[in-house]
Amino acid sequence: MTLEGEEHLRRALALGRGALLVSGHSATWWFIPALLVAKGYPVTAIFTPIKFPRLERILLKLADRFGVRLAFVGRDAYRAARQAIEHNEILYLTFDVAVRTRRVQSFPFGNSRLQVDQGPAIIASRHSMPSLQAAAVHLGNGRHRVSLYHPGPEELSPRDSSADHLCRLWTQRLEQEVQRHPEQWWPWGYVNLEDQNG
Repeated sequence: MTLEGEEHLRRALALGRGALLVSGHSATWWFIPALLVAKGYPVTAIFTPIKFPRLERILLKLADRFGVRLAFVGRDAYRAARQAIEHNEILYLTFDVAVRTRRVQSFPFGNSRLQVDQGPAIIASRHSMPSLQAAAVHLGNGRHRVSLYHPGPEELSPRDSSADHLCRLWTQRLEQEVQRHPEQWWPWGYVNLEDQNG
């Protein structure tokens, strides 16, 4: 497994405000936090609450094995964000499936629109937490690549931007990823896409 663009992560962490790392559910996306932990970065991954306690226990045990801390939306996600900011750590989550409706906005996505929860972008903007976007690609033959996008000024200084702008940027990049590897995007079966013309 390879990691490209690690210098962008170092640059974000050098600002001393932690780093919000987002990705879509593409390819082997769950390798992203494990790969970063293996490289020595402290990472907390944010997950949607799991309805089956036994499955959640298995996930927690697996995450602990690889040194990844977990937090859950609606439980301890905001506390995890504060800790990441205070201790200059990484907070990782996927943004392309909206699990809470309170802050959902839809953004252009091909000939449709993708619903995105703006909560993570709001956290970054309010707390001046630099954000980065990652892409995962399964290359075949047991090989995987994680790439970190070169962050724009609005991502390194999110207080000067808006949650809407960050979400729009993330969605545009994800659209390009899906166009390159449509077979590797997991949410095709259940993500809520809206007809732009209707």
